[in-house]
Amino acid sequence: MKKQIFIISLFLVLLGIKVEAQLSTKELPVSFSLEKGADLFEKKILETLPRLDMVKINQEDMERKEKGLTPRLGYVHKVHYDLNNSGKWTG
Repeated sequence: MKKQIFIISLFLVLLGIKVEAQLSTKELPVSFSLEKGADLFEKKILETLPRLDMVKINQEDMERKEKGLTPRLGYVHKVHYDLNNSGKWTG
């Protein structure tokens, strides 16, 4: 009986604790202050990746299947984008 009362009491105490997973700065997101339809960025940069060699990719997929490996879920493109050469820093 004591064990049950302890567990119920512990549950009720833990139920009353307020838990937050993210710190809040009480600020609105930048997009909320823009007029409807306004763009966040001055200009958009479009990068076109090289075409995939689908013959090679299909051949690799068949080899994986024959070996009993899991199917491929995506294809990795090597790019040289980072925080310094892509995008725009805003304050």
